[in-house]
Amino acid sequence: FKDLAVSLGVSDYVKFVGKFADPNKVREQLCSADIYLFPSEAEGLPRGVIEAMACGLVCVASNVSGIPELLEGKDMYDPKDVDGYVNRLAELMDNTDEMAKLSSRNIDVARNYSTKNLTKSRDKFYRNLRNLVEKVKNNEY
Repeated sequence: FKDLAVSLGVSDYVKFVGKFADPNKVREQLCSADIYLFPSEAEGLPRGVIEAMACGLVCVASNVSGIPELLEGKDMYDPKDVDGYVNRLAELMDNTDEMAKLSSRNIDVARNYSTKNLTKSRDKFYRNLRNLVEKVKNNEY
């Protein structure tokens, strides 16, 4: 990818930071960015997107798996839609007002995925499941 960046003449604008085991380093990198691009072909719960959103990053990602629960349609593209990603990035770079609105929106959405909120959702799910199992066992269903 580094060679590709050089051959395309964009190496001065692209930073390859490598892998990080320390979550603080990951957060530091996210907080130093402007846009999070995530053209994944498959995801479950896209934790990387949620972490980027929690840092206030504008996110442009693929429209797969759990990502549509997080982002608006105009910020999602088929994983192989290079033109879609490029056009959206160009739009965003020319519109700081929209980027500020999306940043604020993303922080709000990411809050829904806090440990506290996820624990509440899981607890509710398991309570409902337990109640259903009890009903089935008691022939009440």
